Amino acid sequence: MICIAGTIFGFYYYYEQILSSPFWVWVFIPDSPVATLLYALSLILILFRRESNKLNIVSFILMVKTGIWTSAVLFIYFDYYFRPETFILRSFILITHLLMIPLAILLLPLMKKETPCFFLTILMLLLFSDIMDYVFDTHPWMPEKYTFQIGCLAISLSVSLILFLFFLLARKTRDCLLHF
Repeated sequence: MICIAGTIFGFYYYYEQILSSPFWVWVFIPDSPVATLLYALSLILILFRRESNKLNIVSFILMVKTGIWTSAVLFIYFDYYFRPETFILRSFILITHLLMIPLAILLLPLMKKETPCFFLTILMLLLFSDIMDYVFDTHPWMPEKYTFQIGCLAISLSVSLILFLFFLLARKTRDCLLHF
């Protein structure tokens, strides 16, 4: 229920940016609410014993990426985001985005190995989204001073999380086989 509430709040948070953008880029704007929506769907499927390994993997990657990225941006532009009139809201946003990371980690024990092609496809989609964010400015509204560095952070998170999970799941599968 918390993830669904966070998803609704997230779409509300991006409401103005979405409506002021061309409709063809709308899907690239609300990263956090999409991450929490997919995570909630993962949990619902697990609850009904209809688990999707692929959805769990995508949820994990998006939750961790968004959690780290948003927290970093809030700290990079601390003076901008944590003004007295926005301090409580931004503190709430920071805490909830930091919590996305341990929530995502809860999915790790359920995940199984997937094909390199699956991970390559997810990487291409993430990199395309990163390009949309930093070439077509679909990233969340923020000061422009460190946009290039933040774009590099987003790309490095996309690549490193894919590689991390690919090798972790490959090793997890190999280690399970060694115990038999």
